[in-house]
Amino acid sequence: MPKDRYPVTENGNSVTIELHVAGTLVQNKDLIASLIKKWQDENPNKTIVGNTDVVANSSGLHKRVTLNCIRFIWEPISSTCELKNPVIKEFCRTQINEYRGVLLTDDYSHMFSKVLSLVKIAKTDFPSLTDDQIEIVVYGGNRRKRIMGIEFPIPSQTKIPNDYQEVSRLEYTL
Repeated sequence: MPKDRYPVTENGNSVTIELHVAGTLVQNKDLIASLIKKWQDENPNKTIVGNTDVVANSSGLHKRVTLNCIRFIWEPISSTCELKNPVIKEFCRTQINEYRGVLLTDDYSHMFSKVLSLVKIAKTDFPSLTDDQIEIVVYGGNRRKRIMGIEFPIPSQTKIPNDYQEVSRLEYTL
């Protein structure tokens, strides 16, 4: 897609991507998704918050629809990923002699920003870790009942950072 065909305007933390294309939202879903993804790729330190709006007009007689623009609000990732409680870092040797990492905080919040923060920490501690390897878990054991965290395999031959505490077994998960 040509660079100037869909101009992007930022006003504070509000973004507008001009479209002016004919057709419905369903007909243009791939274009809309690709423009949002392009903005996200170009702004790795920002995250979209709240709803993404698509502004449209329709002409009465022929019921033709024109999509005018996409609008959304963003926040810096650092402000959406701050944890209020200390992070608990653990690892455990599994029954098949692999190591599994655990990150959680000692609170009951189930906010997505908490998960993003924990993932960011895990990827800093283990750079080869991918999103597909990380599991979001809610614990069901006596010690951590209803606390949310993440678990992930620790790649073999990886030095485990000193701030990870070894535990004899993992908590039960729901």
